[in-house]
Amino acid sequence: MKSLKSLLSCSGLQRAVAPLLVSCLCGAPASRAALGARTESVVRDGDALHGTALTVTAGAGYERHEITIAQGGRVREYVSPAGIVFAVAWSGPVAPDLKTLLGSSYDAYVAAARNHRGSHHVFSMSTDALVLSIAQPPRGFVGMAHVPALLPAGTDPRALR
Repeated sequence: MKSLKSLLSCSGLQRAVAPLLVSCLCGAPASRAALGARTESVVRDGDALHGTALTVTAGAGYERHEITIAQGGRVREYVSPAGIVFAVAWSGPVAPDLKTLLGSSYDAYVAAARNHRGSHHVFSMSTDALVLSIAQPPRGFVGMAHVPALLPAGTDPRALR
């Protein structure tokens, strides 16, 4: 395994992705598989992210579980009728712990981030197993990830923000 220093000096890892990677690797709790996990993981994620509130809203063919996190941001986890978290989205002044949110998909994100060659304010990846985008606007972070195979029928991932 490469050292953190070698990961951060990797030419493909831009300035915006490095803080995300550091926040996820340094002191991150054990993975709590949110993306792809059962509904119960939402409560564990809220605890891990020091959430202060949880709101559940019914959507067209899914539920949106919104967690207000201590740093002033929001995390939204989308749950299918089968009780599986198929997408997560976030916004706020700091990036949430992506290891917690992405669960078993986290390693795919880290591998893609190592080879990232685009803008240092935007990161995106799309595979059969994970679609993820992260942006760093002037005052914070926004992002969204979903597992294409888990999307409920008729759900447009662009509507999941």
